[in-house]
Amino acid sequence: MPMSERRHAPAVLLAHPALTQVVTFVLRPTMSYRAIELDVPAAWLGVLGASFAIAPLLVALPAGHVADRYGERRVAVARRGPSPAETR
Repeated sequence: MPMSERRHAPAVLLAHPALTQVVTFVLRPTMSYRAIELDVPAAWLGVLGASFAIAPLLVALPAGHVADRYGERRVAVARRGPSPAETR
């Protein structure tokens, strides 16, 4: 890996958790309060709050199955994909 790519690696690794935190702790309550302002029924507020768990729910079991079948290390490497240096 060239030196310029190594220098940016920590920032790239921190970008995903930072974005996840923003979505979880800013967007979710904001959407709920906005829905309350729009007089959304209580049942739909529950659906709105639960909607943030749908993607992890749908991905967790298949991802766990793949990790059990092929091994955690191989799945982590496959998820990362080839680096630009490896594709040249």
